[in-house]
Amino acid sequence: MIDQKLLCRPTPEVDESFQSYVERLAFYNHVKPQDLLLFSQAKLKYPATSREQKLSILTLLSELTEYSESEDLFDIRLVPKEYKTLFDFDFKKVCQKCLYDRAYFRDIWSLKNYVVCAEHRTPLSSHCLSCGKMFSFESAFLKKCDGCNSHFRGTSNAQSVYDPISEYIFKVFDGSDSALKEITKKIKQLQPYIRLINNGRFENIESLRKGNLTGFARLQASSAELMLDNDKSVEAFSKYLASKVNKNEWSKALNGFRDVTSNPSEYEFADVMKRTILERTGDIGDGAISYDLLAKIWKLDASKLTLAIQESVPDEVLIKTGRHKIRCSDFTNYWEHILAAYSDLG
Repeated sequence: MIDQKLLCRPTPEVDESFQSYVERLAFYNHVKPQDLLLFSQAKLKYPATSREQKLSILTLLSELTEYSESEDLFDIRLVPKEYKTLFDFDFKKVCQKCLYDRAYFRDIWSLKNYVVCAEHRTPLSSHCLSCGKMFSFESAFLKKCDGCNSHFRGTSNAQSVYDPISEYIFKVFDGSDSALKEITKKIKQLQPYIRLINNGRFENIESLRKGNLTGFARLQASSAELMLDNDKSVEAFSKYLASKVNKNEWSKALNGFRDVTSNPSEYEFADVMKRTILERTGDIGDGAISYDLLAKIWKLDASKLTLAIQESVPDEVLIKTGRHKIRCSDFTNYWEHILAAYSDLG
């Protein structure tokens, strides 16, 4: 039975992560987080692994601090299993500007796809930019790196980054079941586009996220541009590519986009898609793409591709302008026929 209370009992912030509060409670009482449990005769471990252990720790902390375990100390880790893939509790990423304003870890930072602070529009960071040391809870509470002592600042020269997915998560996230369902749905919709822009691959996405949050933010933002685009032709084109790109030998074909960008990078894919596939011509109501650009994208011989399109696409479908373009919707419909005809040409 607990017979004493903690001398220092900071108020849990509304958007503070449970782990942050435990660490902050220990920090201000000059003990280790594990030592908080010494106030109890219960055999508890921190961090806890089972749901029962976590609930027991919530109950204990409620007694130590006199805060409600259901309202003030709820742990987002107790959410149903189907949401666990949304979170990464072991990888700490922070907004230094937020920490400068108020020194605690936000719940929302634990979400894998939340990589840009929606309030400050700066990429979250996982390590000190001066010495490279990973951030710790103590460094956050002190507002400085515990490796080189460089202080967090409320202003930064970092380039502003807009990530619509992070903005969306910020808008709807409140830790509730309904909010997590919405976020799960949006992230699942995003996955094919991330695969499409990342040259048909999912591998190395996690290492990119943990090693280069700014790069991951750009990749995610470009993917979201395509996903959220209202143009039906680009939606059909990109979805069809996303469904096909990992299933055959053409999976590496998207590398060709680097040949037609002024700043070669997979993060430029969405801009290229918009500048080219969404070209409009006076008498064509559907987005069209030239044979030459297709040849560059797919690294094919332009002359052979022209013949393959003319052989496999009905005359009444082809654009009669003499400019050798094909509507994006037609290309998605005749994709396999075109590639088969190209292969037959040897």
